[in-house]
Amino acid sequence: MFHFTEYDGHLFGEGVHYNIYEKLGAHFIKQGRKAGVVFDVWAPHAKNVWVVGEFNNWEASGEYQMERLGDIGVYELFVPSLKEGMLYKYRIETADGEFLYKEFKRLRGYREQYDAERDKGVKQKTY
Repeated sequence: MFHFTEYDGHLFGEGVHYNIYEKLGAHFIKQGRKAGVVFDVWAPHAKNVWVVGEFNNWEASGEYQMERLGDIGVYELFVPSLKEGMLYKYRIETADGEFLYKEFKRLRGYREQYDAERDKGVKQKTY
C-alpha cells in the first residue's frame, strides 16, 4: 500500500491538492506492524531516485531506490526503524545519466516546527 495514492496523484496533477505537504517529503508512519519513515518526492524527469543518509552510510543501494508511482513523477520508499533527527537527502539520476543531490534534510516528527538553532550545522545547499 502506498502513502501517495492514485487519488493524491490526480489532485496533484490538477493543481488542487491543498494538503500536498502531508504527502511529499518524509513522514513517520506505521506500515502494518512496522514503524518507519515514508519518503515521497516529486521528480518528474528523473530516471531513478534513491534516499541516502546516516542510516545507510550515504550509499545509493538497491534497497534504498525509490519506486516511481505512475506518470505524475512521484517516487516513494518506506524505510523501517529510522530515528528522528537523522540526516538524509535524495540522490536523483537524470535522464542524461547525471547524478544530483537534493539538499540535506533532518527527519522530524509530524508536529515539530523548524528549529534553526538545532540545524545550524546542516548546510542548506544543493549539490
